[in-house]
Amino acid sequence: MHRELLAENAPVTYGMVRAYIASLRAAPPQPPPTVRRVTGWFTGRTTAPASYSTCSAISTP
Repeated sequence: MHRELLAENAPVTYGMVRAYIASLRAAPPQPPPTVRRVTGWFTGRTTAPASYSTCSAISTP
C-alpha cells in the first residue's frame, strides 16, 4: 500500500500507512442489533415528556 501511494505521489510515510492500518484492525465492527432488539424499539413502551401531562392546551373530556 505504501508503494502504491508513493507511486501516486501521495505525501505519506511508511509509519503513517502502518498507523492507519493498525487503527482499522484495532476495533472490530459492532454486530448488528438482533431482531428482538429492533422489534423492542418499535413496540416498546414510550414515555411522554412531563410537559404533556401538565400542558393546559390539551384538555381531557
